[in-house]
Amino acid sequence: MRKFQKNNSGPIRLLRPGFTITLKDALILMIIVSDCTCTGHIVDLIGVNRINYYCKSIGLVNTKIKKGFPPLGKESLHKYMDITSPKDIANLLKLILKGSKKIRDARKIGCTPKLCKLALNILNKQELNTRLPLLLPDKAKAAHKTGTRKGVTNDAGIIYFKNKPLFIITVFTKNKINSPTQRSSINLFTAKLCKYCFNSFLKYKYKQS
Repeated sequence: MRKFQKNNSGPIRLLRPGFTITLKDALILMIIVSDCTCTGHIVDLIGVNRINYYCKSIGLVNTKIKKGFPPLGKESLHKYMDITSPKDIANLLKLILKGSKKIRDARKIGCTPKLCKLALNILNKQELNTRLPLLLPDKAKAAHKTGTRKGVTNDAGIIYFKNKPLFIITVFTKNKINSPTQRSSINLFTAKLCKYCFNSFLKYKYKQS
């Protein structure tokens, strides 16, 4: 992993080169703390072309990985900026959720219910919680993944209430200033939007029951 350690996100970049971790541990760190060393290594291991082919095969038509590990400081250049859409990510979360319940749905994404459940379990352990879940009540939780680059502050996840999925939400934002104050404002906006949706879905659910 040495060649991927020159970045500014996650704990693995700080470790002495030569260490080893399991693929599962790398996947966990990639998701729950956005560890770029793990992300770069996993993308390199699988291959950009294979990932892009897989994305298209399951219907993620607006998603393209350009480079798994862009040069440090050049992450926001257009030629290195991976692209996706809120709709694609929402659909992916929906596919994983459905796949965790039925074998035939898991097979549609080349997976198994067990692996889909593992994905949801990892998403539920997200450590970066200043966006979607920030204002949710104690009985609610978010299986989510943040996305942050210069000028980009995103979050997407499945919102649960009493351990049952209530709704899926994706919030993508783009700005030019990219100051800490602006990012904090965006985080709060995302949290308020999620809380509003939570209250609305919860009210509708109990109204129908």
